[in-house]
Amino acid sequence: MKQGSESKSGRKDVAPWMWWCLVILTVSSVIAVWRPFQSSPEEQFLDGVMAVERGEIAEARSIHRRLMQRGAIDEARVLQGGILTRLSEWQTALGFLDASMAQGHLRRPLLRWAGQCLMGIHELGRAEFVLRMLVTEFPDDPAAIRMLAVTYYDLGAMGPALSCLKQLQKLKLDDYRPHHLSGVIHLDFEQFSDAVSEFNEALSRRPPEAKRIEISENLAFAHIKLLQFAQALECLEGIPESSRSLAMQAMCYLAQDDVSKAEERIRVGRKLLTSSGEAETSLLKAEARLMSHLGDYESSLGILQRLAELEPHNVKTHHEISLVLGRLGRNAEQKAAIAKTEKLRELRNQLTELSNRANAAPYDFEVRIRLSAVCQELGLEELSRSWNQAAQAIQDSAEWRAKSLPADSGA
Repeated sequence: MKQGSESKSGRKDVAPWMWWCLVILTVSSVIAVWRPFQSSPEEQFLDGVMAVERGEIAEARSIHRRLMQRGAIDEARVLQGGILTRLSEWQTALGFLDASMAQGHLRRPLLRWAGQCLMGIHELGRAEFVLRMLVTEFPDDPAAIRMLAVTYYDLGAMGPALSCLKQLQKLKLDDYRPHHLSGVIHLDFEQFSDAVSEFNEALSRRPPEAKRIEISENLAFAHIKLLQFAQALECLEGIPESSRSLAMQAMCYLAQDDVSKAEERIRVGRKLLTSSGEAETSLLKAEARLMSHLGDYESSLGILQRLAELEPHNVKTHHEISLVLGRLGRNAEQKAAIAKTEKLRELRNQLTELSNRANAAPYDFEVRIRLSAVCQELGLEELSRSWNQAAQAIQDSAEWRAKSLPADSGA
């Protein structure tokens, strides 16, 4: 009887706890279901923005449905534009990002997503206009500043791009990317000391392995241009061997009169070469330099002529051809090579001067058209297309720019 009494008493003790657990679970479920409807449309919208930024598309769509159910049409419409932006459906997304809704809590995400879409469809002039407005109003938005910097880069406006990247470096102290892109810009403009500084800053921020290799190769290239061969070799020792890195090592060893190491680096580089392109031209330059170093000018000339076919715009290659022809006593051919070198140098000088003008004037249509023509004459087909696209983007955006986006009313 005593045992039975204990069992009964035990049931009386357990039952209240089970009851309270059931009550707590029920209340929690009710709160979870009703909490979204207790939040304001603005709070729900901002939750949706965060979901989009995290790539949680299912969650963002769920919030979009709840906004529609509540009749928060503007919030729902802009959020749908953000979802489509995240899915890279640029043109469709723009249909939901109406400029007239760029007010209050909708303004910042709307401008950011619109700018991203315009970049995606390569309407660079419009993208710059929207993103510049966004960065002016929200100077603490790293994503917006990064997109604006890339847009300026694609427009060939390197000065404004570098200014954006400097601003971004202050906001994102541990981010390697602003320093990496700054280094690439300085490299393009042959500002090699500045490139070295920026690439070192990028490497100090521990980029992903693939980027570390890319940055290290660019850093070595800048060191070589500054005749800092020991520093270049140090950069290249810490990365996996590639045809390009081995070609740069060979150039360094030749500068140090270490012919055997240069030959070995070129030989290994040839084995690793899988396709034509920058790696092949780098190896050819190293081979031509090696042949000249060994006094085999006929072989050097053949390699240089092959290089001239691959890079018809390269002034240095044509200059070296004229020097080798002189060594071979082929004076008439040397004279023609010198004339071609001077013509190319003149075009390159025009390219530099026009690039500097484009750099200072993001909306100068005419200078970009002229740049496209000079690049075409130099045989720089891809660069010519890029300048032409930049010019077209500026022209296409002129009428749209006049309409502008409404200023934020502070609503």
